[in-house]
Amino acid sequence: EALPLLDFATVFTQGAHRAVAEAFPRYGEKVVVLRHGVHNYPLVSQNQARQKLFAYFTQLDRIPLSEKTRLGRIEKSLTSRDTVLLGNYGFITQDKDPLQLYELGTLVQKRLPNHRVITLFVGKIQKRKDKKGELCLPILDRLKSIHDGKENLFYEDYIPESIFPFAFRALDVAVFWCNNATQSGRMAHAQGTGVPVAGRKWEGVGETLELSGLPAAETLEELSDKIAEIVREPKLEERLQELSRKYAEQYSFYNQAKKHLALEEAILNGGGLPVLDGEAADE
Repeated sequence: EALPLLDFATVFTQGAHRAVAEAFPRYGEKVVVLRHGVHNYPLVSQNQARQKLFAYFTQLDRIPLSEKTRLGRIEKSLTSRDTVLLGNYGFITQDKDPLQLYELGTLVQKRLPNHRVITLFVGKIQKRKDKKGELCLPILDRLKSIHDGKENLFYEDYIPESIFPFAFRALDVAVFWCNNATQSGRMAHAQGTGVPVAGRKWEGVGETLELSGLPAAETLEELSDKIAEIVREPKLEERLQELSRKYAEQYSFYNQAKKHLALEEAILNGGGLPVLDGEAADE
């Protein structure tokens, strides 16, 4: 109903472009790929980011004092090169099922027997009228049962945007492994911090990772191998940080906003729509 009335429609990924254009070939020329804008955060050290993140945890009333004491010990252990922190943040949903994150942590630990692998997820069920939150209660209960305060950490909270950049930078690897979701927004937060990002070769996540030159895998076993390689090879970790920052610079909100203006100018001048972030632009 909308496409006949629009001058153009933007989508975040090439995959979404193909899906819309194939479903509505009559209006395919109106669909333009304009990738999600990426936050360009000031560069901070991983230690600074971890201090900020753990200081935030200590302020949460829902975390008991005994748990905060254990968090202090975990934070100290993160100064060791032999400790690896994997994780992610966000709303708890069925399509962004975070339970597999802990399965991945177990697989990585097996591949790195001389390291201590800590898996962290912070999230809560989103209150929305169009989604039934009770459907996610079993996932929340499972997350609470997985939490042991040592290697598997879960905190029921939604990290505020002011802490997001520090939360992602605190990780050794930010993991995006969803069942059926693009996660463009959260990846934009993560890549803007320069943290190495790895995830599933699926939908928008996989397309963004491959475009960025970052690790993407089809199975958790394959991804655990790639993460173990990152930990073993500090030069590779540095390279992935550079790739995250390079992608963030290329697709910054400033650059993506200029592309919006280019679309507007083309419409006002009566010309054809420019190719922005699609296949022709990538070539």
